[in-house]
Amino acid sequence: MNVSDLKEGESAHVTCVCAGKNIEGRLALLNVYAGAHVTLVRRAPFGGSLMLEAGGVRLAVHKGIAARIECEREETE
Repeated sequence: MNVSDLKEGESAHVTCVCAGKNIEGRLALLNVYAGAHVTLVRRAPFGGSLMLEAGGVRLAVHKGIAARIECEREETE
């Protein structure tokens, strides 16, 4: 699955960022890398970008890039 499959408020662990080196590097600077913990904060209306929180940083990610961030959903108890 990827980050764009998450529902608002759900968290996941990133397994792979499958984008170009420039995008991977930029996301890594914003705490989105393999092994990181991310939460989907909200979705922009009309299918726009997604707001993520990773390592205390909130960032907006275009839905095309979010589709390239593979993750595993965390089990909630």
